[in-house]
Amino acid sequence: MHSEQSSKHHLKGLQPVLRLMHAKGISAERCLMDTGLDLADILSDQAELSLAQEFTIYRNMLSASDEECLGLALGQAFELQSYGVLGYAILSAATVADALSLVADFSELTYSHFKISLEQLGDLAGLVFSPRIPLPKELLPLYADRDISAAVTAFNSFSLQNHQAKKILMMHDEHKNEGHYREFYNCEIEFNAEYNALLFEASLLEQLLPQRDPQAATYLRKQCEQLHRSFSQSSELANKIRELMLAEPGVFPDIKALSDKLHISERSLRRKLKEEGFSFQQLLNDVRRELAKQYLQAGLSVEQIAELLDYSETANFSHAFKRWTGMSPVQYRKTKLLS
Repeated sequence: MHSEQSSKHHLKGLQPVLRLMHAKGISAERCLMDTGLDLADILSDQAELSLAQEFTIYRNMLSASDEECLGLALGQAFELQSYGVLGYAILSAATVADALSLVADFSELTYSHFKISLEQLGDLAGLVFSPRIPLPKELLPLYADRDISAAVTAFNSFSLQNHQAKKILMMHDEHKNEGHYREFYNCEIEFNAEYNALLFEASLLEQLLPQRDPQAATYLRKQCEQLHRSFSQSSELANKIRELMLAEPGVFPDIKALSDKLHISERSLRRKLKEEGFSFQQLLNDVRRELAKQYLQAGLSVEQIAELLDYSETANFSHAFKRWTGMSPVQYRKTKLLS
């Protein structure tokens, strides 16, 4: 977790899924086994939740349930009101684009471990969920299903007539359950994608929302900004590593060089980062992504940027950038010029 506030926020995110599991006959005590937490902790404003504890809880849910694609059901537990001030801000937004921009701008106020962005891909547009932290392989399908299902649940709450998802992208491979996914989403499904995504007709972005309230929207967005600032306080260790990565343009120290500079062993550095919800590769990708965006807006060529970011091949950089943002470097530059 990135901060104490974020830890407590994700603790609240367990409440809807524990209620759902209880309705399925699986107790909170069973879900919380081996975590050192009890139901009173989940309902408390004082307790905190580590990533390891959260992963254990979701593993417990998987082992206790024989339901195929459990994540789809878990996602339906998240009504917009489950997200607190962000949920109410979304409900008061003027258009679909405004509502989804709130999700993208304040994705840390959701309960997702993916980085959420609003993207336009040809005639389709929607929310893209890219990896933000390393997720255990066995939990990736559960988290991916939960978050896309939750996004669809939120999208349906807009009460838009005759509009629905056109395509769903999933990072995992669930071809054996493809029929179940198609029935659940009633649209095209693509598995083994580079990211998860909920996509619909791009023209829908301009659709007015029935509960729009300009005054409330302005106030609630400010509340989201204030809450987001408290969540975004990264650890001193992560900030120090970013500083070291930026110290010499075009040179990105590997983890051994970083551990030497920080006077700790490589193993200890990896462990400390993991405890705080980070990884070396994630921080490196974050730094490269933000630098790439700055360089593109400054007018540098893709070849120059690839060299500055220490990629051996321009194609490798282009592939990485598309994985990070859902767009090629050229598409990203055009989008910024148009805006």
